[in-house]
This record gives sequence, C-alpha cells and structure tokens, in this order.
Amino acid sequence: MIDCQQTEEMLGAIADSGSMVDLNHHLVKICGNFFVDKFAISRFFGSGSQSENVEFYDTYPREWMDHYVKNQYYEHDKVVELKNTRLPFSWKIDSLLGELTPIQKRLYQEASDFGICKGMVIPIIPHNNEQRLLAVLDVVHPHPDMVHTLSVACQLYWGVKRKLDAKQTLNLFTTREREVLFLKSQGMPIKVVADKLMISESTVIFHVKNARHKLKATSIDHALYLFGRAVEQSEFAGSRKPQPHSRSISDDRKTEFKLKQLLAA
Repeated sequence: MIDCQQTEEMLGAIADSGSMVDLNHHLVKICGNFFVDKFAISRFFGSGSQSENVEFYDTYPREWMDHYVKNQYYEHDKVVELKNTRLPFSWKIDSLLGELTPIQKRLYQEASDFGICKGMVIPIIPHNNEQRLLAVLDVVHPHPDMVHTLSVACQLYWGVKRKLDAKQTLNLFTTREREVLFLKSQGMPIKVVADKLMISESTVIFHVKNARHKLKATSIDHALYLFGRAVEQSEFAGSRKPQPHSRSISDDRKTEFKLKQLLAA
C-alpha cells in the first residue's frame, strides 16, 4: 500500500509547480516513489501528421530518444498506435500483436539494443481533442495504486503545463500589445480597436503583425488564435470568476473587465 499523505503531498507539489523545471522534477519524484525511473509521457493533439502534433517528456536513455525523434519512429510505433485505448496495457517487444512492417522491425530491434524490451502504457483522460499516454519501462504487472496515482499525476502535469505554456506566451508581449491583441481576438475591427485605445490604425496593424512574428504564426488569424488560446488557458482565466452582477453589464463592459484581468495577470 502507498503512503496516502506522502502521495498527496507529491501530487500537491505537481499542482503547485511554478516552472517547467519544478514540474518535471516533481513528476520524476512521484514516479520514483514507485521505483519507476524510465518513463515517457506524451500527448497527441489536433489533426495532420503526428510529427506536427506530438509532445514528449521522458526519462528514457537520451541517445535513444534523440534517435527515436530524429527518425520519427512515433509515426510507426505500434504502442503509439494504441493511443486511443482507455485501459492500461502491458507490452513486450517480442510478443507485440499483428504483422510488423520493416520499419517497425527496425524500430524494435534498435530499442532492444538500448534495453527497451517491455513495459506498460497508462492512458490519461483526454482533454478536448488531445490523447495522452504514460509509458513506463520494465513494468508489466503494476499495482492498481500505482496506476491510479500516476494517472492523476500525469493529468495534473498536463494541466499545469498548459498554464505555464500560456503564461510564457503572454509574457512575449508588452502591455500595449496585450491590449491590442485581446481586442482583436474578440473580433473587433482595426478602427474600433484604435478608437478604444486612442492609437492610430497603423499602430494597431504594427502590433498585430509583430505578434505574428513573435508567435511564429502562419498568418495574422493564426496569431490571434494562438493568443486567444493562451488567454483562455492562462491561470487567471480559470481562477478569477466574474461577479454575479456581471451578467447584466454590456458586452463592452465585459470585454473591459476581461482585459483588466489579463493585464493584471
């Protein structure tokens, strides 16, 4: 049996992490509590090729993961193909079901050379269109307490990471840029944004184009989408609730209220 108080403290440390360094450290610590020293958490999101829509954090041998990512083996990994499953499952390279393609045979042979021969996968509760997995090496018959605790830990991990990523995105911008981008992301025309902020339309255009550059967005609409998503996922968006009477105020007042929250975050 696990020490419930100790586990609660470690889960709390994950939830309270203020940086990616702390977040990764606390996840490694709770995994280590179950004698798990090699693991990988990943999330797959959106549409299109996996190479554009996958994110990892792992403690696998560094040389192996560099090789794995460089060769885009996640495009062919049969374990990854099962990412939509809902129940934990164990695997062994020498007994993976189904016919293997030549590239899969090469993948698993090379993995064996790095001592990666067996493990288990714990699916994490999906978020929106994301699928998430925790892969643990050298464990094939886990205790239910381990599966439950690590599932919760990884769920917390991705939630905190979303907020940290959003904060990092918002910190790219000055106060004026935040104002312009927020109003534009609300669908306001350039002239309206300029009038509200008492600046020229050319200044609004300048800030929006600059935001596209900072976010490495493919278009201005893409930049506004990325900014809007960061605002939505940032900590203030979920922790500061409007007062009950805010439902009766005008849309302009609501926008002003949200903007003040954003600038104060």
